[in-house]
Amino acid sequence: MVNLSDDEAPRVLLNPEIVERSPELEVDTEACLSLPGLEAEVARAAWVRVRAQDEGGRDVLLELEGLDARLLQHEVDHLDGILFIDHLPTRERRELLRRYREVRESSAPGSSSRERGGSRPAL
Repeated sequence: MVNLSDDEAPRVLLNPEIVERSPELEVDTEACLSLPGLEAEVARAAWVRVRAQDEGGRDVLLELEGLDARLLQHEVDHLDGILFIDHLPTRERRELLRRYREVRESSAPGSSSRERGGSRPAL
């Protein structure tokens, strides 16, 4: 289910498949609830053509551009097991994941500076 910018209510798209992408790319900041706190600049196709079925099983073909195209590419990536960080150069992806792990470890229950060898509890 996606909520496209021109829709009043979320739209159900079953088995979405991107069947065509523009050769032109647009770069914008992306984030994801799967990796809270991370964001990065990601290049995506400026427009896409998507084939799917609606909630009644009817075939639909959509042409999306701009933010709607970016949103759909991001969500279809999830269905294919791809996260936005997988579109980044290896070095940038590794650095983001290193910082992500550090933040998660420092905010884990029971992690205070005393337990990590410091003299005072973390605030």
